[in-house]
Amino acid sequence: MMKLNKENLNKLHEGKTKDVYQYSDNVVCLHLKADASGAWQNRLITSDYYFNKFNDAGICTHYLNSDSDENLMLLRAGKPLKSGLQGVVRYFARDCLLEKSPDARAEATQELACFEISLEDDAQNFSPLAEAELEKQGIMTKLQYEQARRICCSAARIMQADLQTESLTLVDVKFEVGLIADQLALIGEITADMMRVVKGAVLAENLLTSAQLTQIVITQARRAKLVDALLANQDNCCI
Repeated sequence: MMKLNKENLNKLHEGKTKDVYQYSDNVVCLHLKADASGAWQNRLITSDYYFNKFNDAGICTHYLNSDSDENLMLLRAGKPLKSGLQGVVRYFARDCLLEKSPDARAEATQELACFEISLEDDAQNFSPLAEAELEKQGIMTKLQYEQARRICCSAARIMQADLQTESLTLVDVKFEVGLIADQLALIGEITADMMRVVKGAVLAENLLTSAQLTQIVITQARRAKLVDALLANQDNCCI
């Protein structure tokens, strides 16, 4: 993380939970507004943790850096393809957690990642759209669909492997997909609300709450920062 300051920056947008400032050409500074629960800082930490992993893997994202002390994120300017559009990666059937009976344990069999594009409607329900329908409505070309599938599935694999280190199973995860200079990229934030994760068998009763998952990811992020600091000290000692 780097030190950022929003003072003397031109405010582009003011919202209930976040403000957007112009940082430089094609780069914006996102200010997450503080609340009593501290949720803003959790969102920043989990976003920083996973976006850095995605960037290190060569996945195109809008994330550049952040400052947790000032509640700021530095991002490449991007725009969503369409409001409410999300790329969803599923490792299990959509309704696999609806059955709470232990008898359903064998039915929730992990499969190859399934990808879909969903669009939020006025009732805040998400409906999957077929590839042909996306192109027909002028939302996404076939090439953009393949690019979205590739970056979303790659990001999901990274999260899946990371969660497995804590003996957790990723059921599904949704990403906000947008354009940065005509290139498909992951935008928005990375939070526990984006995914469903279970500990143990894939049953509704084993589903982690958003708060539980957030704390696990934050612990992982702090552990990773500590390891990075120790490695940096070792490198300095060898100079």
